[in-house]
Amino acid sequence: MKIPSSAALPLLTERLLIREFVDTDAFRMRDFALDPDFWRHTSLDIVSVEALDIFTSDVIAEQKRTPRPFYNLAVNTRDTGTLVGFVKTGLVSSDDGVGMLGYAIGGQYAGMGYATEAAAALLPFVFVALGFHRLTANCDANNPASARVLEKLGFILEGRLRENRLVDGVRTDSLVYGLLADDFLVAGL
Repeated sequence: MKIPSSAALPLLTERLLIREFVDTDAFRMRDFALDPDFWRHTSLDIVSVEALDIFTSDVIAEQKRTPRPFYNLAVNTRDTGTLVGFVKTGLVSSDDGVGMLGYAIGGQYAGMGYATEAAAALLPFVFVALGFHRLTANCDANNPASARVLEKLGFILEGRLRENRLVDGVRTDSLVYGLLADDFLVAGL
């Protein structure tokens, strides 16, 4: 299974525009992405303007690859166009059609339902347009808000990876969630 290089983007929800990254997004992300707390629960470690610029340029370069390994998409509000975070998906196992889901919303925009809304918009794209069979998502066990996002979307808690991440010098657990295409399509989420 290969991810197509282009599909039905951008994605629109009632409040959000989910689109490809553009060059100016590194600058637009600075108001929240240079806060170390923004990256604390992700697998990324961006702590400088230079690292943020590299992240954005790498994402834009990835958009041009065929087949495309991942979709990192900017999450913007529709009313003001404010960049509030990003969502990510890609194949983990192309032979099995297994993909991953990730998301991060800037601190001042957290708690507004943007992560749930953006990830929910991504699910039909992943299961219908891209044809994935299954999605996995990991979240820090110390981030109950992220676990709630996944559970609202119908993901099932499948396990716990003990002390698999080092966050600020402390070993933390990750929760492993999964969602099958059949479950998503039957539930009509």
